[in-house]
Amino acid sequence: VEGITDGTGDVGSPEEATRKLLYHLHQLANLWQPVLSRQVYAEAMGRLLRHAADPLMNAVLGAEAIDVAATTRLHRIFKAFRDAEGGLFGGEVRSETPAQPTNSSESEGAAAALGAWWDRLCILGDLMVWSLNDIGDHLSKGTFRNLSAAELCRLLEAIFMDSPELRNTLKAVRHA
Repeated sequence: VEGITDGTGDVGSPEEATRKLLYHLHQLANLWQPVLSRQVYAEAMGRLLRHAADPLMNAVLGAEAIDVAATTRLHRIFKAFRDAEGGLFGGEVRSETPAQPTNSSESEGAAAALGAWWDRLCILGDLMVWSLNDIGDHLSKGTFRNLSAAELCRLLEAIFMDSPELRNTLKAVRHA
């Protein structure tokens, strides 16, 4: 994942770019939420958020190798997106983050605006810090339902060094 291991938190770093991006999305949220319906707002903000996150997600899914330093940084970047969810959607988006909707009918617009790509973003962030044992536990729970077996295998091969544990996990992914 080019550029992720080179930054140091400076102005041009991926973390700083993410922070600035999310700041501007929060500014838009403050302007739009009072005047747009919940559904229109959720769809518009969801599209912007996805447009911002897709290049990062595609780069991670296409990476041939992701070193330990990069996994730590990527986890922080994906976590920043997840942490922004509550401020952008009032905690009304269904996801695996701690904020859960209080009224399912009110959250339908936000959930529809985010959908499966949001789950993918959350999973990609988690994969950066999970062990192979954690991944095996989540595999049986259906956590990776929004990633294809090929995507998950490629990502695991990019993150983990070849080992019997990795080969067993890859085999389990292919047969799940």
